[in-house]
Amino acid sequence: MPIPKISQVFVDGALGLVGNSGSNTHIKIGVASSGTVGTIYAFSDPALAKSTLGTGPLVDAVVFALENAGGPVYAMRCTGSTAGTIGSVTVAASGGSLTGTITVTGTPLDAYDLRVEITTGSATLTSNQFRYSLDGGNVFSAVLAVPGASYVVPGTGLTIGFTIGTGFDTGDAFTCSSVAPKFTVSDLNTALDSLRADQTVALSWVHVVGATADAASLAVLGTAVESKMLLEEQSYRYLFALLEAPEDTDANLKSSFASFAAPHIAIAAGYANVAVNGKIAKRSAAWPISNRIQTSTVQQSLGRTRSGALAGVTKLYRDEAVTEGLNDARFITLRTHARKPGFYITQGWTMASPGSDYAPLENRRVINVAAATSYDAMFPFIEDDTFRVITGGPDNGKIDPVDARSMSTALKAQLRAVLLSGAIPFVSSVDASVRSDVNILSTRRIPVSVRIVPKGKASFIDVDLGFENPALAAAVA
Repeated sequence: MPIPKISQVFVDGALGLVGNSGSNTHIKIGVASSGTVGTIYAFSDPALAKSTLGTGPLVDAVVFALENAGGPVYAMRCTGSTAGTIGSVTVAASGGSLTGTITVTGTPLDAYDLRVEITTGSATLTSNQFRYSLDGGNVFSAVLAVPGASYVVPGTGLTIGFTIGTGFDTGDAFTCSSVAPKFTVSDLNTALDSLRADQTVALSWVHVVGATADAASLAVLGTAVESKMLLEEQSYRYLFALLEAPEDTDANLKSSFASFAAPHIAIAAGYANVAVNGKIAKRSAAWPISNRIQTSTVQQSLGRTRSGALAGVTKLYRDEAVTEGLNDARFITLRTHARKPGFYITQGWTMASPGSDYAPLENRRVINVAAATSYDAMFPFIEDDTFRVITGGPDNGKIDPVDARSMSTALKAQLRAVLLSGAIPFVSSVDASVRSDVNILSTRRIPVSVRIVPKGKASFIDVDLGFENPALAAAVA
């Protein structure tokens, strides 16, 4: 005999869309140098996040959220089985004809655009002075004396080696980039299993911090994450996941996801410069997108211009308004608007099939709140013994309509309290009904229906402009 429970079916296709919990609390999962793998941490203070998690993509993502969207922000460290790598050193500028060189070695803890500049050159190694930048020259360290053959850059995993040759010249500059350590699909699956095992935290979505090597790998990762989100849903925790697309071509992203369908997955495409942790860093569009999700109510489109430009973003590397295509392919992208400063989100999408009611991200968020609310409203009725049944006649064994209406009233009241009672209602209307045409004595089941009319959105506005002569208009009238 199956154990008593509440079953839910998400009805789709009722809105006729053309293809192309009210809480905003989320968790970020990614690679960091410290902290216990698989443990949920809560942060409202950037300093505490850094002291707990050390260095890495996860740390900067948490700090960026706290600095621009507020807290609390939950975080979980994921194993990073793929170590970070260091690129080759390039001479960016030469102050003369001397032959001093540098090397960069180690295992990087994050993605860095290292720039080393000689501020005082000398033929004697320790008489040289230098400064370094981790963000390509936007923010520099203090001027330092070359300590000897090498200098360990604090908190980065990088070591700068100095080879004097015939000496360094003032003005010599060297650049080198690193790739952050990455998780594998297996690493992330383990982290998501840890998340599902801990049901003590009420969450609305998961931001997976870190990108795969290419679009094809992202599709594999997305499939794995969708399966984990479905398992969460079966445990009555209603989540979606925000993933970061790699720096692959638009064509590769489109082809890899042309037939991909995952209504619990949203993917941010494109990169931007963001101000975080004392530097200007090139990071996924998912970072400011996550912040906007966090600060918007569930029914709001991420492209809502009234919400203002995105905080903390200084530059776009891909502008959907200039290069269209990925928004139509269901990716969440960043854009500019003519005559308006700053940067915005184009629209919010999930990777649901084109035409799905759950393709707009705001619909996914609203239905998740409705699902959690209906579960809580129906929970007291499990194995309840107060339902009367009709005895005799064609409706023999069916629930008394009075009790069905009482149950329906309780459900509607709770749904309306959550979805309609705020200063700005989440939906246009909500209705619920309890069917009384099923023999409860035979089936022990009570069918319940919840239907929601969402808010409308103005994606296109048509303005008719022209002149009018009032005298002529009056004569015609």
